[in-house]
Amino acid sequence: MSKIAWFWGTQTKNTKIIAEPIHQHLGSESIVTLYGMADANWDDFAAFDCLIVGCPTGNTGERQSDWDAVSDALDESDALPEIDLSGNRVADFGASDQIDDADNFQDVMGLLAGRSTALGGETLGCWWLDGDDFAASKAMRAGEYVGLAMDKDNQAELTTERIAAWTAPLETALGLSTWLT
Repeated sequence: MSKIAWFWGTQTKNTKIIAEPIHQHLGSESIVTLYGMADANWDDFAAFDCLIVGCPTGNTGERQSDWDAVSDALDESDALPEIDLSGNRVADFGASDQIDDADNFQDVMGLLAGRSTALGGETLGCWWLDGDDFAASKAMRAGEYVGLAMDKDNQAELTTERIAAWTAPLETALGLSTWLT
């Protein structure tokens, strides 16, 4: 089985509310090592075969402050950390508000996915556009999101269903389905 790490940060607790059932679906601490971004760095990312990454997008496209430790790599500059994620699989999820963040819905998730790809990582868990209504998003690639896009503020009723639909293929892709039965 792969070594799986889960990196996340939260400001309003929406990302945490989304993260907890994802963690339960994927096997909890026995399978996935948790990292709060306030205590993590890019070297931690390189130590694992698979990464699950969760970060909210704030009102003007801002990343959550716990991610400041890796901020240079998230900026839209050419500065990347000197780590190699080749062969690593990365699944992203994000919390954002498609009304208040309509011009930058899920942008941070898109920036994170772009950086992990630039470092050689393979994106898993793309999510389709399903009833969302926003003006712009850096998390869109070829008509779908680069990960699970959640809006707890305006679509809370879809949270459980979307998490179950997103984690099922991840369990297979990560080789977890045999461990969870």
